[in-house]
Amino acid sequence: MCTFFLSLKISTRMTDANKEFLIFNCAMSIYQKISSLFFILSFSSTGFSEDPPWWPGNPPQVPAEYSGLARLIGCSGVLIDVGGPPTAPAYVITNGHCVGFPPPGEIWKDKSSYEEISFVSSTTHKKVNFLTQNIDYATMTGSDIALIKLNDESIGSLKKKGVLAIPLAKNGPELNDEVIRADIKSGFQIYRCTVEAIVDHLQEGEWHFSGSFRHSCTSSGGTSGSPIISAQSGKIVAIHNTSVNRNNSCGVSAACEIDSEGKATLYNGKKYAQRTHDLANCFNAEGIFDLNQVNCSLAKP
Repeated sequence: MCTFFLSLKISTRMTDANKEFLIFNCAMSIYQKISSLFFILSFSSTGFSEDPPWWPGNPPQVPAEYSGLARLIGCSGVLIDVGGPPTAPAYVITNGHCVGFPPPGEIWKDKSSYEEISFVSSTTHKKVNFLTQNIDYATMTGSDIALIKLNDESIGSLKKKGVLAIPLAKNGPELNDEVIRADIKSGFQIYRCTVEAIVDHLQEGEWHFSGSFRHSCTSSGGTSGSPIISAQSGKIVAIHNTSVNRNNSCGVSAACEIDSEGKATLYNGKKYAQRTHDLANCFNAEGIFDLNQVNCSLAKP
C-alpha cells in the first residue's frame, strides 16, 4: 500500500483530506506487516493457531449460522459458501481497501500479501486464526471487493473446527429489502435495516463504484467488509464498504452519489455496500475461483 501511496502524484491530484487519509493507512499498513512477522511465530506448520490476543478477555459467543464472520486487522470479512463440495477451498471476502487500496483502474490477481484472519468457533467458542499469504482477487474499480483464500483449508476442514461458511447469493438485493449487517469486530453484533437505494454511480475520493446499495444499518470503524445478508434467504447479498461521516464536501469517508447529469449528492450519516453477486458466478463445480467461468462478470485484469 505504501508503494501505491508513493506512486501517486499527490501534490497535484489529491485533496488534503485524501492525503491525510492515505498517509494514515500507509502507517497502518507498516504496522500490519510488522505485527504479521511476530504473529507468524505463534502459528504451527499448518498456519493454524487458536489464541492470539485479538479480543480483550473471552471471544464473543457467536451463533453457528454466523460463525463464518471474520475479523481482519482494521476490517471485517466473511467465509463464503459458493455451493462447492466439502473439499472446496475456503475463501473469505472483504473490501479491496482492506487489503491495500488497489489504485483506480487496477485489478489484483494472485497477489502476495499477509492477511491475519480470525473466526470464533461455534463448537469450542474459541478463536480460530489464520495467516494467509495470497489475495486471489482485489479491486476498487467498479466495486470494492477482495477474495482471500485460506492456506491449506477447505470448507469441510473449517466446518470441523466449528466455522460454517455463509451462502453467497447469485442475485443482489432489491429496493426496500430487509437486510442484516453482522460482524465480530469487538463482539458479535447484528443490525437490521433496509436497502434504501440502488446507486448506479458512487464516488469516494478517486474511486468509482457502480451498482452500490445505500443502507442505514449501524456501522463503525473496522466493519468494512462485513456481510450484508438477506433477512429472507440468509444469503450474502453485498458487503458493507463505507459510511458518510461529514456533510460539507465529497471525498474519502464522504462518498457521493452521482446522477446521470454528473450532479453529486452527499447523504450524511448514510452507509453503502458493494455488490457480491458478480463474484458468485466465478467459481467452478469444485468451488474453485475461476475468472474464466462463462457467467463470471467480475472485471478482468
